Amino acid sequence: MAGGISGSIASPYGSKPLEIKEYRYSVGLKTTCDLDLPVFNLITIVEDRRIVEGLESLGDETMWQTTDIRPSTRTTGTAAFAFRIRSFFKSWEEEWSELLNGIDKVLEVDLRNILSEDRRQKMMVDDDGLKLSDFYFSILQILRIAAEWIQQSIEDLHKLVNEIEEATFSVRADEPSANLGKGVTSLPETSDAREAMIEVSRQNWESVISHQKRLANPLLSRIAKKQEEIKSLRDGLFSATSVSEAAKSSQLNHYILVFAVVTIFYLPLGFISVRANVSSSPYVLHTL
Repeated sequence: MAGGISGSIASPYGSKPLEIKEYRYSVGLKTTCDLDLPVFNLITIVEDRRIVEGLESLGDETMWQTTDIRPSTRTTGTAAFAFRIRSFFKSWEEEWSELLNGIDKVLEVDLRNILSEDRRQKMMVDDDGLKLSDFYFSILQILRIAAEWIQQSIEDLHKLVNEIEEATFSVRADEPSANLGKGVTSLPETSDAREAMIEVSRQNWESVISHQKRLANPLLSRIAKKQEEIKSLRDGLFSATSVSEAAKSSQLNHYILVFAVVTIFYLPLGFISVRANVSSSPYVLHTL
């Protein structure tokens, strides 16, 4: 698994920089889908040990009841897979919230700062290096990417569920094509039993998907509000910059006008002086 992206964004207000690091969670499942008592292996890979320490144990019956995930005969492996994915969502939500909290800290936009003239100037007036414009642009792009990644994770989970259901229920356990292995038998699978397993599996994954959405919706709403806040700051910066540039342009036009008036005023005097000198000189016409 490749390492995550990391970096930092300096605050133009002098506060601590915003530190950003990507963490990746990976879960792998290898399971039988045609045995009444399935055999499965579940592998969890993370980049930070503290994430694993906060995961619920697969042997905790209370947590299984809390999550509304039920193992059912040959779908026990996929149920454990759903349980493990769901257990990641707590740290997933906390890490995204931590990013948004970090953005709040570097922005420091509150009533106290708005009422401070010095603070307002720092938020509205850019320097020659355009650090403030660069900062607003960077934060807006981070928020855009964050919203895309959160939404993409929801869509990826939907795709995963469809693939798992297709792989799990594409072959009946009592069909000759089922990979039961030598000496392994399976009880006849009735239509009612099959439909019951499909329904249990669907309910398990609906529990996982709905839980992720419950955590994702406040994050997306918070991101949208933060984007509007930064856009308003950016618009204020652009307005202040436009007014400043207009004032500089007006002052420059004033200097040009004064220079033009002085030029027009003094040029005729010089021209008259030259004409006077020419007229006072004797003009003699010599002929051969």
